[in-house]
Amino acid sequence: METTVGELLAEAELYREGLQSSMLLVSDREARLVTLLTMWDAGQFDRSRERLTAWTQKLIAGITDGPIRTYTSKAHFLSPRATSKLTLADLRPEEIAELVDMASGD
Repeated sequence: METTVGELLAEAELYREGLQSSMLLVSDREARLVTLLTMWDAGQFDRSRERLTAWTQKLIAGITDGPIRTYTSKAHFLSPRATSKLTLADLRPEEIAELVDMASGD
């Protein structure tokens, strides 16, 4: 699925219209439930929101077997504040073991 959608977006050259990135989310509970997140250059997208949304829907309509719903939003990425208050004493033994496994490459 991800290859097909990626190819559709690439062939349509949506990057020329401001497509910055996209992400395909497939439900772990129902494989037929798929979400396509597209991230656009806000300046270009705001001017052509309806056209770009309709265009993207038409691109993926051929590979769907059900209704397509679209929503548009403005994303705000939040960075959590760094903290150095967590110590090994705060971790459970199985969490420490997991960290050791990750560090050793297992």
